[in-house]
Amino acid sequence: MTMTSRRPLLLGALALACIAALGVGYFVGGARAAGDHTSGTLTYRGFMMDESSGVPTNGPKDITLKLWAGDPKTTGYVVCTTVAKATEVVKGHFEVNLHPNCTVAVHTYGSTWIEVLVGTNSLGNTKLGSAPYAVHAAGYQEKSCPDRYIQDASAKTITLCRRGNDEVVRVGDYWIDRFEASVVASATHAGKGTCGGTWTQYGTGGDNYANANLPDTGGWTTTKSFACSVPGKKASSWLTWFQAQQVCLLAGKRLCTNAEWQQAAAGTPDDGSCNTNSPSTGVVVSSAASKCVSRWGAVNMNGNLWEWVAEWRQAGRPDPKFTNGNAGYTWPGTAYGGDVTYNVNGRAYAGSGFVYGLPVAMRRGGAYLNQSASGVYASTWVNPPSYGTVTSGVRCCLD
Repeated sequence: MTMTSRRPLLLGALALACIAALGVGYFVGGARAAGDHTSGTLTYRGFMMDESSGVPTNGPKDITLKLWAGDPKTTGYVVCTTVAKATEVVKGHFEVNLHPNCTVAVHTYGSTWIEVLVGTNSLGNTKLGSAPYAVHAAGYQEKSCPDRYIQDASAKTITLCRRGNDEVVRVGDYWIDRFEASVVASATHAGKGTCGGTWTQYGTGGDNYANANLPDTGGWTTTKSFACSVPGKKASSWLTWFQAQQVCLLAGKRLCTNAEWQQAAAGTPDDGSCNTNSPSTGVVVSSAASKCVSRWGAVNMNGNLWEWVAEWRQAGRPDPKFTNGNAGYTWPGTAYGGDVTYNVNGRAYAGSGFVYGLPVAMRRGGAYLNQSASGVYASTWVNPPSYGTVTSGVRCCLD
């Protein structure tokens, strides 16, 4: 959109972005947002589209928000300014956290206005009302999307939430990545969860996570790697459990529990429409699996890649070398830097063979070469948390 030739139309809402026992909202241009009315960071959520064509805006925009005390046309004056460069706008939706001074200002002044500028173009002023907040009689409003995510209203049968290009779907009272994770490094988006801009992806051409300073143990130091759930990309493989855990955390998410994974997989087809029999092709891009979708909207939970979940356990037969006179524990050698794993007498496959004394971590769903053995009830307890394979991936959850 060229700002000099087309004027964007914007609707927005201002809210305090905290979880509270009461839902509160501001009404601006017919939009509404909810949050805590006593504390927290002010968040402006808006919708922007091209006024002449009616097409929602997409891409990064330099957005400035000015909070006015009093009518800007008469005696009003600016009490708070927030500059948010390269704000991601996805299908018209965007979100900006205002400067902390705005929290004080909105409670201090009885009449406040918000002015939105895209680049240097002002989209005008909108009155927030004489009261800084109002308590809804209905009480607490259940969230459709996690904090800083925006719901895609065009998705009619699922609850689809976006933060930049990152997509999650709601399952009961939590959210799960819509797609298996692409592990990326981006200096401009690390830790922001937007998954936009230019990035370097790892784990699609081999086990190259060392180049991202992400060792098998997950013990990163200055890595900027994190997990993105984005359409049109291949998921990253070769992940160890430790790496999977860390890239989820670095994206502001976490590993799913086994129960959460199972819940999200409900209704995924097992009729040949998923990627379960393509040993020569391997991993497919997320959008290629248009029919391999669960009832909740999660894609590729049957096949494509085995997905790590949170659980560890002991597996395999007892090691006969340690059945007598060893106080019930074994030693896994250097696999964990020499750390002992007490009372783990099973074995796990760690690449060159089975190693005794190692716990195993759980993966779910099967992969692109498991054929009918893949499915939403498939699980494997073979590899230790420190070992990744060409078929090991992850999808993350968040609350």
